[in-house]
Amino acid sequence: MLAISSILDNYLLKKKKLKKWYLVMLHYHEIVGSTIANNTRIVSIHDGKIIISCRNSIWKRELENFKDTILEKLQPHLNQDKISEIVLIIGNVGAFPKKKRKRVVELSADDEMWIKQMVDKTHPAYKEAFGRFIRSYKEKQRS
Repeated sequence: MLAISSILDNYLLKKKKLKKWYLVMLHYHEIVGSTIANNTRIVSIHDGKIIISCRNSIWKRELENFKDTILEKLQPHLNQDKISEIVLIIGNVGAFPKKKRKRVVELSADDEMWIKQMVDKTHPAYKEAFGRFIRSYKEKQRS
């Protein structure tokens, strides 16, 4: 069985542009630091330019002073591709949405018994995953 990261790497090797994005995005927090990364976002990388969206004009002005430093730190993650310019724009830099909390649904004893019976009929290699799937199904029915 292949790891998801190796599958993703193989896919990205075939897609050179995506590979650039992947490498930069993967290391963006390390490259610029968490404070800057939380207030900026990479919009695109093409034609030797990297376009970075800033939360507001204050961040844009601040990053203008660090363009050269950021370029130097980006280059090792881009292999042979040369980025010669950083273009800063002001735009939406919303954080990743938080995961919704799962509502806890109490299942009846009958439901629990039914789940156990279904899981017991399943191949041992799939019992755990199938059990989670069936439990989720029952919880959605109850909510």
